[in-house]
Amino acid sequence: MRCISLVAFALWVFVACGQQFRTVRGTVKDQQGHLLAGAVVQIEDRVTLQIRSYVTQDDGAYHFGDISADLTYHLQAKYAGVSGRAKILSKFHSQTMAVIDLTIDLAK
Repeated sequence: MRCISLVAFALWVFVACGQQFRTVRGTVKDQQGHLLAGAVVQIEDRVTLQIRSYVTQDDGAYHFGDISADLTYHLQAKYAGVSGRAKILSKFHSQTMAVIDLTIDLAK
């Protein structure tokens, strides 16, 4: 039984070490360039449809770490009931730190 556990652990280490991760960050602003504190940014994995959320602070900034470099993601921000246009972080984007700023048109 101990041998099976060691093999399973070795396989897990191999898979975990072989997978590459990246980070995406940015700011949320309105159409006039004002930073939006309290905006909800969601990132959705387009394979499993898993969604993670982040609420911006006073600086309007958000970030998501440890996201797979092998997947494509949709990012979208929402503020005061208004959703911004979704942006895509493609699996073909090769940088380990992506910067994607989001804008919400509050005049609608």
